[in-house]
Formats: sequence, structure tokens, C-alpha cells
Amino acid sequence: MAKNTPDTSKAEAENTSKNETLVEKTPLGLSEQQMKKSNPEAVQKIQSEAAEKAKSEAKAESDKALSEMESAFPDDLEFAIQAHKEGLSVEQAKAKRYDDVVKENQTLKEENATLKKDDEELKVNFAPANEPNDSKTNESKSESEIDNDAASVWNNMSVDEKAEFGNIKTSFFTYYKKHPEEFSQKK
Repeated sequence: MAKNTPDTSKAEAENTSKNETLVEKTPLGLSEQQMKKSNPEAVQKIQSEAAEKAKSEAKAESDKALSEMESAFPDDLEFAIQAHKEGLSVEQAKAKRYDDVVKENQTLKEENATLKKDDEELKVNFAPANEPNDSKTNESKSESEIDNDAASVWNNMSVDEKAEFGNIKTSFFTYYKKHPEEFSQKK
């Protein structure tokens, strides 16, 4: 026979205990099946208490997660609540926020580039209300044609009209180039 040492007897005891079927006993010393048969109301009460306890623990855990989310995003509580509803952790919510900010930043950069491009292409011609803008026709004329038109208008002007420009022909020409529509009837 084999010698029994404290180590071998302990191992044999563990093997025999693993092979035995364990029966869960209730506080009264009855098995679960016996309890269900003898007192179904008590079993139902125990189960409802366990469900309530699990529910309150889940609510406490949820409240804790929500408060962590709110402390992580104090400026945007709506986002914190939405992230909590989605079941995101604080780190996941921060990553989502970062991704959203990066997308918004990229969109704003694209809009800014478009606006700058449009601004550079923007050309504004002012005209008096309800009158056609003759400066468009001036753009198609050469510099010498515009000067000839201005000289023609200057020659047809009265002394009082010339006095408005200080009797200085060059100041009139400058004004004429900016506002030819005012003199279209005097040609």
C-alpha cells in the first residue's frame, strides 16, 4: 500500500468532494425544489426581492455612470445624457466628441475656403435704384473711348456744371469713369 502523507490524503479528499453533487439549501434547510413545492409564496417573495435588489443596484450603477458623464461634459449636459443613453463610457464619449469636433472643424474649413473663393470672385457694381447699370458697358469700352466720351460730355457742360468739379477736367474725368451713367443723357 501507498504511504499516506498529509499531501496525498488531502488530494484524495478533494477528488471525492468534487464528484459529489452539491444541493443548494435554503435558509430553512430545504432544497430549492422542496421550497417551491411547500411554500410558493415565499419563493416568489425571495425572487421579487432579488429582482428589486438587482434593479436598485443597476439604477445605482447607472446613476453613477451618468454623474461621471455629466462631470466629464459639464458644458454640454445634453450630449452627456445622450452618450449615457447610448451606453458609452466616458472615454468612448470623449472619443465620439472628438470625432464630431474634427468633422465640424473640417466642414467649417471647407465653408471658409468656399467663402474666400466666392469673396475673391465677387465684383460689386453700384447703380442708382431702378436705373440700369451702365458701368457694365463701360467695362467693354477701351480707355481711349471712355476718355473721348468724357471729353465730349465735358465740352457740352455749362460753366455751372464745370464749377461743380472746380473747373478741373481731370477730376471730372475721374468722376466720369466711376459714374458714367449720370452723364449718359448729356452726350
